[in-house]
This record gives sequence, structure tokens and C-alpha cells, in this order.
Amino acid sequence: MVSTPDPATIVRHVRTCAACRLLSQHALRTRDPRLVDAALQLRAEHLANESEREGFMRELRAGRRSR
Repeated sequence: MVSTPDPATIVRHVRTCAACRLLSQHALRTRDPRLVDAALQLRAEHLANESEREGFMRELRAGRRSR
């Protein structure tokens, strides 16, 4: 299970991710609870992936990972 990030982080992500933004807008417009859940899960997954990527890049810059 993916942990829920803070609201400010979610808002920042939705501003930059077109897929999350469109799915969220459609979910709210149609008031479909399954789409709302899917939108929340997609955002959380994207944020987790971004955090993992940032950690990898920090390690790479510090020379801890080899190619």
C-alpha cells in the first residue's frame, strides 16, 4: 500500500502531471467513486515513483551507484 503524501505535494504533482489532472477532473465531473479512487491511487503512485527517482539521483550524484 502506498502512503498518502501531504496535500501540498499532491497539488504540486497534479499541476505538472497531465494524466493525473485529467483523470481527477473527469472523476470529479462524473462523481464516480471508482474513478476518484483510481485518481488518488495514480497520484500516490506517481509521487512514490518520483521520490524513488530523486533518491536514486542523489545516490548517483554522490557516487554510490555504479553503472
